[in-house]
Amino acid sequence: MGEGGAILLKDDASVERAEIFREKGTNRSQFWRGQVDNITRVDFCQFFPQTSSKCHYLYPQIIKSCRNIRKQIGKLAVVSAGFRTVKD
Repeated sequence: MGEGGAILLKDDASVERAEIFREKGTNRSQFWRGQVDNITRVDFCQFFPQTSSKCHYLYPQIIKSCRNIRKQIGKLAVVSAGFRTVKD
């Protein structure tokens, strides 16, 4: 059985830390990309398997986040169209 999951981050600085967390505190992804010579523990982390109750709780939050992102994209499109109108 695989390990599923999703994470939404507000900034790019958190991506590396999230990757280390996903790899249970190790730099395994960096090793496979050839960025380090060996796998070592680089941060404290515990394994928290996804249970169906967690998934039922998180799924609506992910849907809401996607809707909010779509709204923001729509607002940016309106602003962009307004700038084009003013420019012309």
